Amino acid sequence: MKLSKETIDLLKNFSTINPSIYVESGSLIQTSSPYKNIFAFAEIDEVFQQPFGIYELSRFLNIISMMPDPDFDFDEKFVEIVSGRHSVKYQYASKDMIIYKNIDVSAVTSFSGNLNFTLSKNDFSMLRKASALLTMPEIQFECSDGKIVARATDLENGTIDDYTTVIGETDQTTKPITFSFDSLKLIDGEYQVSLDEESSFGTFKNTDSSVCYAITVRGDV
Repeated sequence: MKLSKETIDLLKNFSTINPSIYVESGSLIQTSSPYKNIFAFAEIDEVFQQPFGIYELSRFLNIISMMPDPDFDFDEKFVEIVSGRHSVKYQYASKDMIIYKNIDVSAVTSFSGNLNFTLSKNDFSMLRKASALLTMPEIQFECSDGKIVARATDLENGTIDDYTTVIGETDQTTKPITFSFDSLKLIDGEYQVSLDEESSFGTFKNTDSSVCYAITVRGDV
């Protein structure tokens, strides 16, 4: 069995959310952060015949990276990774060793808030850079004056410094909906975003793949 580049890239992204992963049989893979404030899932091309757990996902991915064009043989207790004359037998972790929580995927995919917009790859990249350069730990989305605005800011320090970008037009008016930048561990790409002032989470659906994130809104602002 081969794992596509898209699936490996997805696992790399998931490793930033949770250092471990438990994969159920089938083609749906998902993860959650240890604090249960980030959930992510995707339908992949590969179909796994049995569930398995990887305790150190980054270590597993590093092993894959050193083996050109590997084949994967998923056994009951281990996966054998074979590349030409080289092979690695990687033992699974038991399910109870991994801190995670599966979610109702249908509830996330059907969620529709009162603020819906497209967040381009370039706009999100600029927000990330501004957050890092200005040391702004939060991102806010709001509608005002006919515009949908995204803002990198620091709410705790109350500083006047912030970075703002207009990402769309609207006839709505909403209060700011705030996320911690640390929770927006999105794989690169364009996203269809759905938010609601009354909801405890927002959804970020990648427009180029099946990956989707449900991320908790900051409720203390």
